[in-house]
Amino acid sequence: MRTSLLAFALASFALGCSSGKDGNDGPAIEATRQAIQGGTSTGASYPFTVGISLQGGQSLCSGSLIAPNLVLTARHCVAQTAEGSVDCTTAVVGSTFPTRSFGVTTNPDMFAGAAKYYSVAEVIEPSDSTFCGNDIALLRLTSNIPAREATPAAPVVQHKSFNTSRYDTKVTAIGYGATSAANDGSGTRRIKRAINILCMDGSRTYCSSPQTSDFIKPSEMITDPGTCSGDSGSGAYDDAAFTGGTYWIHGVLSRGGSTGNNCAEAIYTRTDAFAALIQQAGIAAAAAGGYAAPAWTQTEPQEAGDTPVAPPASVDGGKKDAGGGTSDAGPGKTAGLGESCEGATTCASDAGECLDFGAGFVCATSCTEDTTCGAGFHCEGKFCQSGDPEPETTTTTTTGCSTTAPTNASDATPMVLVLGVALAGIVSRKRR
Repeated sequence: MRTSLLAFALASFALGCSSGKDGNDGPAIEATRQAIQGGTSTGASYPFTVGISLQGGQSLCSGSLIAPNLVLTARHCVAQTAEGSVDCTTAVVGSTFPTRSFGVTTNPDMFAGAAKYYSVAEVIEPSDSTFCGNDIALLRLTSNIPAREATPAAPVVQHKSFNTSRYDTKVTAIGYGATSAANDGSGTRRIKRAINILCMDGSRTYCSSPQTSDFIKPSEMITDPGTCSGDSGSGAYDDAAFTGGTYWIHGVLSRGGSTGNNCAEAIYTRTDAFAALIQQAGIAAAAAGGYAAPAWTQTEPQEAGDTPVAPPASVDGGKKDAGGGTSDAGPGKTAGLGESCEGATTCASDAGECLDFGAGFVCATSCTEDTTCGAGFHCEGKFCQSGDPEPETTTTTTTGCSTTAPTNASDATPMVLVLGVALAGIVSRKRR
């Protein structure tokens, strides 16, 4: 099996591009046939999740069909991005690749010889060139995908994703990515259900703060593990609605972490943060395709659940005193550093933010490697956490699309950009 390397920095931001080659009948891709970590094959089901061939089949990403001729995906899949660790305070997106570089298929196996690919007429992106928080794009196809082939899903743009009166706090992931952080295989559509949303600005648990600005932006959200390289651009579908046969997309996969051979937490760019861009693209695509604009292109009156919960108090870097005292906690603010909490208002003023590090919500203050957190605590992922430090492990965070790695590990070429997610306790390192 031939393996060709990606000629652009594109793979740096991908959780799932796969190598391949051009074919006379459109992009054809060669790779092993595996995908989402811990997921199962969809077969012919859920064809609104599409595979996107990039650079003539040299790599792949995933996407979501939201109208007969409109696909939602990650911006880094369709534009140049720099290699190296991602610093959200400086990372930017470069020029967009030519539309002839892309092909879109609804086939569950991107490597199948019979897979039909649709060409792209236009790429629609945010005007802001900042990478983090703007990693979203839309592809208008040159022709409509027939309803008999795929019924489009719907982006969450009329209401806020944190509106729990409408939406679940879990998502379903579907994509064409690899099954592990080692980039083992991609190209088969797979699904994983009931993935927790760990944080989302506007909800009870915020992701962004002054202490996490290097890693996450307000227009993004973080979920539990499930996605890997090649799943870039895939949708996070509302899990409860999914059970009932309604497919609402909360976000597109931007990047995610890895520890050893396991893919870790994922960062999605939220659709509700780009409602105007997506709705305008939907109206224009309908005019070009000759069909009625989807219902989600129309604005709806906002409701109580669309009002964001107040953000938590800023982390001041304070330390719990040697005696573990919280004498200045005040009414309702009784939880100390490392103690269980229910929200921002339950942490004492010297105990920081209410965060979830994988074992339930606890109060945590910010720190640096040179800062002493106090007896019984250690500094990990920029936050004071209870207990002694864990032995150091290699942890990376990658973005969106991936090239297929050579089968022989000794032949592997480093191609994936990494970044750290402080909120999830992930250490940022560039993959070697």
